[in-house]
Amino acid sequence: MCGPELAFGLGLSSMRRPLLSLLALCIIACVGDITTRAPGSNIDGPGGEVPIGTEPPGPGEPSKVNCSAPLELPPRVRLLDSREWAGAVTALTGVTSGLTLSTRGDSTHVLFSPTAGQVHEALAFELNQKSEAIAAAAAPALAASLPCAGAVTATCIRDFVRSLGSRALRRPLDAAELSKLEGLYALGAEEARPVEAGLALVLEALLQSPSFLNLVQLGGTGGSLSPHETAATLAFLLTEAPADAPLLAAAESGQLSTPEQVRAHVDRLLEGERARTVATSRFGRWLEADGILDVSRAQAELTGTVKSAMRAELNAYLQAATWSGEGSLDGLLSGTRTTVTAPLADWYGLPASSFSGSAALDIALPAERKGVMTLPAFLASHAQFDNSSTVFRGLFINRFLLCRDTGAPPPGAVGSDPKPGSMPRNQREKAELRIANAPCSGCHASFEPFGVLFEHYDAIGRHRTHESGLPVDASWSLKYPNEVAGPTASVLELTPKLAGSAVVRHCVARAFSSVAAARAPSPGVCAPPEVLAAFEGSNGNLRELLRSVAVWAATSPRKESP
Repeated sequence: MCGPELAFGLGLSSMRRPLLSLLALCIIACVGDITTRAPGSNIDGPGGEVPIGTEPPGPGEPSKVNCSAPLELPPRVRLLDSREWAGAVTALTGVTSGLTLSTRGDSTHVLFSPTAGQVHEALAFELNQKSEAIAAAAAPALAASLPCAGAVTATCIRDFVRSLGSRALRRPLDAAELSKLEGLYALGAEEARPVEAGLALVLEALLQSPSFLNLVQLGGTGGSLSPHETAATLAFLLTEAPADAPLLAAAESGQLSTPEQVRAHVDRLLEGERARTVATSRFGRWLEADGILDVSRAQAELTGTVKSAMRAELNAYLQAATWSGEGSLDGLLSGTRTTVTAPLADWYGLPASSFSGSAALDIALPAERKGVMTLPAFLASHAQFDNSSTVFRGLFINRFLLCRDTGAPPPGAVGSDPKPGSMPRNQREKAELRIANAPCSGCHASFEPFGVLFEHYDAIGRHRTHESGLPVDASWSLKYPNEVAGPTASVLELTPKLAGSAVVRHCVARAFSSVAAARAPSPGVCAPPEVLAAFEGSNGNLRELLRSVAVWAATSPRKESP
């Protein structure tokens, strides 16, 4: 109903609001299906392990990567996720509050959400309500910023609406689009406070247009992105917001056509605070620890204040690991310093007198901790309500560092006792039963040994020497990958070996390349060769990983699936 019927209806002032939500969806043309983006999840689905790493051909030889095809980016129109949407709204309107969508469907705690690309009636309704409120809040400031605020003219309004629309749609408007927006302004200007009302109506329509709500990456001849598509791709990937002024100027002047030109803007953006904050958040989501504030555990010590302190420590650690010094994967996985505040004093055996109010304290990690996976936020995020979890912690290693997935448990496995009779006394003994006996052994033997290595830490990340009255034994003789195979005393011995593994580096490169695809990688998909080469060539430098992913995403031709 984007034809004459709608145009006729717009002439009736009493029908303005009921028709606006429909108008907003058809006023601005947008090529492509807004549901094109395929849903992903934070793990690969059932169907066996991802064949990204194979068992080594012989003892002592490094494990090798074996996958079927490199990750490629298709031409598409994908829905902005909740963080990108909020960034786009703020960039356009200046509004910073009330930008949480309760029906968005994606999760802020994982890299890939199963329903993030789906548009449903509840989301469309909420977007309509939010757009109306945001437009009303932003309109006075917009009206005050008009260059002709003292004597409004049609030419002034046309120029202002053209600029506003181009910023919203992230490309120049065509004549038909500009004409329709001017018509909306005129419709609103019939009301009291005409300039504000007219601009509010224009803004409300723009906020609901498919071209605003989606990121267009269709490409042109040969599949290469247009300059404006390149600018938007870079900006949303690195900053979760639209392109800034220098990037837009480069798009307008044709200065985003070579990898060198793109890399210059990538380097510039990565120097900014917003890009670094976004990267830190992504590493936290990849670690599945960014949701620590929502964790619930049986221990009363895990208060809201403590969880906030854990989150702050994690963010500070990730910032330092990525942006200070070498910024290497090894530093992330086996770093030796952290920054803590008073609520975590007991976790680190520090007296309260060590802290000055709410000030953070930079400390060397105690001997029983090393690297990001021994921080309380990570450990508490990978546990069960009332106990540590060798399953959850082992699955993280298997899935996100080794790119292997065991799929769903077989029917009847959940809740079954693999060996009736003797009762396991602690978490290690429970893991040993699952690893040794059907129906659990087939899957659990591939990942739960990694989880046992974390048994010196309880469900809220405190270090312990005993569990259920028994001395903790966190050792295991690992079998895969070959770089870490052999007797391992605990996770402290594991992490530096993981950082040097070719399989782990490939897995990390694949995960962050998949961020550009906005979905979890399919089984058997390899990291892009140029991204992996840059990551390996920099000795696992995390900044180079982010840089090479961005250049690859912006310069790779979009290819239709065969």
